[in-house]
Amino acid sequence: MLPPPARDWAILSASPDAANQNSWIAAMQAALKDPKYAKLEQVGIVYGNDQSELSYNQAQALVDKYPGIKLIMAPTSVGIVAAAKAMKDEGLCDKVKVSGLGVPSEMVAYTMNGCAPQFALWSFVDLGYLAYYTAYALATKAIKAEEGQSFTAGRTRRLCFACVGCSKFFCKCTNAPAA
Repeated sequence: MLPPPARDWAILSASPDAANQNSWIAAMQAALKDPKYAKLEQVGIVYGNDQSELSYNQAQALVDKYPGIKLIMAPTSVGIVAAAKAMKDEGLCDKVKVSGLGVPSEMVAYTMNGCAPQFALWSFVDLGYLAYYTAYALATKAIKAEEGQSFTAGRTRRLCFACVGCSKFFCKCTNAPAA
């Protein structure tokens, strides 16, 4: 996603109070401790409060404050569209890429014009399936919400409970095959 020698990147999040956003940010920051990411520097986190205009303005403020920025990561479907539009409007799609979580129908133009060449979208069907399966397994005491506890939720990949900041547990997918 980041062209060499890209280094500076920032996060455009929804709200400082959004638990899911904070978990994703914590996971990104933990992953960045891997030596293979040593040349990447997160220069800031800004919040658009899941409002298009505020997110757009925050994306513009990031490129003004950090002229060497190469990526805006927006783990919010409102923020990613606003950031991609801001980069398009500023003529910066060749210099600053946008990625994160978005809705394909809203992102297609920005993917095609190169502003947001890659982004992700979770499956609501799979998320619902996983939430039900996990809740049932917890309620029937088939699993415990303890760090390191792993399980396979039906058709999903192997999952485990991991601690983020050791104040909240979340469930995350791994690439490990189901046992």
